[in-house]
Parts: sequence; structure tokens; C-alpha cells
Amino acid sequence: MKSVQMQLSIWAVAIVATAALLMMWLTGRGALASSLTPYRPVFIVLVVSILAVYSVAVRTIASPVRQLSDTMECFGQGDLSARVEIDRSDEIGRVARRFNVMADRIQALVTAERRLLQDVSHEIRAPLARLRFAAELVKDSTDQEAAVERLTREIDRLAALVGSLVQVARAEDDASSLRSESVRLDELIRQIVADCDPSFSQVHIDKPLETLVMGDPELLRRAVENVVTNAMRHGCGKAIQVSLTSRQGWAHVTVRDFGPGVPEASLTEIFRPFYRVDPARTRDDGGVGLGLAIAKRAIGLHRGRIWAENVDPGLRLTIELPITGWPDKK
Repeated sequence: MKSVQMQLSIWAVAIVATAALLMMWLTGRGALASSLTPYRPVFIVLVVSILAVYSVAVRTIASPVRQLSDTMECFGQGDLSARVEIDRSDEIGRVARRFNVMADRIQALVTAERRLLQDVSHEIRAPLARLRFAAELVKDSTDQEAAVERLTREIDRLAALVGSLVQVARAEDDASSLRSESVRLDELIRQIVADCDPSFSQVHIDKPLETLVMGDPELLRRAVENVVTNAMRHGCGKAIQVSLTSRQGWAHVTVRDFGPGVPEASLTEIFRPFYRVDPARTRDDGGVGLGLAIAKRAIGLHRGRIWAENVDPGLRLTIELPITGWPDKK
């Protein structure tokens, strides 16, 4: 298909040629020619006007269309940040704005899918290791019933984990899909602490304030669990401390380890995906840096925030969530 500029050029040449031929034919016919001689300037003005209109058309139609076409080509080749920068109120501007809206939507979907794949690859390593161990127990254990029960429990945990990761990606893409119910935050923290492996690190939990928040219990569990696991991993084998307090309508879950802390410049960077304070850490002992990134995203979906600060000694992470109430006393 010919470009818009080429089509305009063809039309302009055709009109100018027709006008020139008409003028030549008229001026070459004796008495008629002499009578039309005064109108030659009119033909000249007509030709100049046609060329002027062509120039304006190229500038106002062909160039924006070409820019839109180039941007669409860049987007199609994988540059998801490509956008059309056209500020017009006509049909071309409307097409450009609709393309930008479509591009934003596609970029959000692709980004969510990429994050989901990264999260799954990171988060299922530990459950798969436990599942493999449970499968070995089924094969070698004398108590087959207990071994099968443990295997089933690990499968359920893995299914719940994958489901929560899918829910994070879905909620980021469509906030209306976020599950919302009343959650006892203090009970959730107790369950997470109870599930921690005591052979890895000890967890000391202050008596948590009985607090209700609104949100998805699985996403909240994943967020708090990732923060606790991070503290256990970097606490140098020392006991970590978990507490729940409230202040001015906000619940604060604090998790403190007694390790070396992190450089001040890294206090915000540790929430970026794949960020590791010590690049020399291997994936086996330091992870790939997605746990806190997932926690931040999950907390953000619940209108909360999370931050880190160095204490002497160690690192303290705080999760802040809006309080919806307190459980009824029976």
C-alpha cells in the first residue's frame, strides 16, 4: 500500500499537470486564447495554491501518520515503552491516544506475566525441596500413613503458594479482583511464626495487639512470611524479634534481626527485584532478591507500605497497614 505522503504527491502532481495542460490548450486556440490571456495569473495562483495545500497536508497528515506507524513498529518489535507523542484533537490524535492506552494495557499485562514467572521460579524452590524430601519418606518410611500425610501437606502448601503468586499478578493488573475480608493480623503473625523452622533460627514474638485489617489473607501471609524469612536468613543465626503495634489507625508489624544490617544507600534498593546487598552471595544462601519485592507489592495492594531501617545492631523492617477494627471480646 502506498504511503499517505506518496498518495498526496500523486494527487498534487495530477492536479498541477491537469491545470497546466488545460491552460496550454486554452491559450493555443486563437481568439479564445487572446480572451483568456488575462486569466493566466489565475492559473498560476491555482498551481501555487495546490502546492501550498500539498505542503500543509504533508505536514499535518502524512508526518503524524508516519510517526504513528514508526511507533507501532517499535512497539511491535518489543519496545513496550514506545508511545505516540501527538497532541491533536482530530481523528489522528484520537487514534494516537487510543494506541497509547492500548500500549499501556499491553505493557501492564506483559510486565505482570514476567513478574509472575520470576516469582514462581524463585518462590517454589524451597517447597519443591521439601516435597522431594517428603516423597523420599513415602518410599522409605515404615509409617506410610504419616509420610503420605506430610506429602499431601507439602503439596497443599505448594498449591497455595502458586495461587498467591497468581493472585498478586492478577490484582496488580485488575485491582477489583483482589480478595478482601476481615483478617486477624495478630493470629496471622502467630501462625507464621509457628510455621518457622526452629532449626534455622529462633523467633521471639512480642504479645501482639489484637487487630483487624481488610485484605487477602494469603497475600498478607506471603508478605509477612517473606519479611520474617528474610530476617532469619540474614540474622546470622541469632533470634529475630517480631511485634505488632498500632498508632493512629495504622497497624505496624516490625521484624528485627540482629545481623550486620545493610548500607544506608541500600535501604530502599532491597525492595527491588533481584537486588542483593552482597553480589558475592550465591543463590543457595542469599536467594535471588524477590522475597521483599513480592512483599512490597502485596502490601501496596492493601494500601499499606513497607520500609527498612538500620538499628544497632541489625535491620528492622516495618509493615504498615490500615486498621479496620478490633475483634469482639467474648
